[in-house]
Amino acid sequence: AQRHLGLARLVDALIAAITPEDGLRDDVAVIALRTVGSRPELLVDAFHSDTAGLAPARARFRRWLEDDGTPPGWVDDLVLAFGEVIANAVEHGNRNDNRKIVGVEATRVHNRIEVSVTDAGNWMADSNASQRRGRGRGFAIVNAIAGSVDVSPTQIGTVVSFTVDIPAVEPVPPAAP
Repeated sequence: AQRHLGLARLVDALIAAITPEDGLRDDVAVIALRTVGSRPELLVDAFHSDTAGLAPARARFRRWLEDDGTPPGWVDDLVLAFGEVIANAVEHGNRNDNRKIVGVEATRVHNRIEVSVTDAGNWMADSNASQRRGRGRGFAIVNAIAGSVDVSPTQIGTVVSFTVDIPAVEPVPPAAP
């Protein structure tokens, strides 16, 4: 019932569902895997942490958005935000180490699009900290486009997620003859 969630959130929901009210009495291990590919409600992608992988990843993300009829203006904004997050994952998270992988999960439920990008680095939880230090404007752009932005450390790196609620577009009735 919650397959639309990004993998990390899906595992969290699974563990919450099996946890009794008085808590777990033993360790729990969950192995979760999604293969690269797409369908209307989910895009899973991965690429080596190299700037050469950025444009193809943006193109795959754009195609996924367009294939399901996301309004063109929103496609452009979402690709811009996505491009900033994956560029930061390559440059800052993985330090341009092409042996490391950038992972992408994008989900669509009705008019909500959630994007999660994983890398092997450690980020600050404050997504605007670099701007206050006179650095890039990437997260300011993402924050301006997205309804929410979250930077979460994990055991193996960082997940940067953003959510956008796209206003419903009413279909235009055909003109009367």
